[in-house]
Amino acid sequence: MLAEERHPQPGRLLVLYLGAEDGGCANTDACTRANSARVPLPSVSGMRVDRCLYWAQQCDQPAATRFCQSQGMSVAVNWAWEHVTPTYVLGDGRVCQAPNNCGGFSTITCQ
Repeated sequence: MLAEERHPQPGRLLVLYLGAEDGGCANTDACTRANSARVPLPSVSGMRVDRCLYWAQQCDQPAATRFCQSQGMSVAVNWAWEHVTPTYVLGDGRVCQAPNNCGGFSTITCQ
C-alpha cells in the first residue's frame, strides 16, 4: 500500500489516505481498507466532534458520516468515542459542556 498526504482546503483537516499502489482493487475488503482515511481526535473550531449529530439525537454513525462528508469523503465506516468536554454538535452547532455527559469521537475512519 502507498501512503500519501492529502492537502485539504482551508478549514479542513489533513488526513492520512491509504490507497492501492496500482489504483485498482481486486479484493473488495482490501479495497475498502485501502481507500479509507482515519482521523484521530476529529475536531471543529478546536472542539472534539460530538458523537450525536443533533443534541442527544442521531448519535454515532450519522454524526461520524456527517463529519466524513465535511471532509470530502462519503461515509464513516468505523469510529470510537469517549467522554470529553467540550464537544461540538455538528447538526445544530451547539456546544456540549456538561462534565461527564458529553461524548466526543476519539477517531473516525472515513471512505
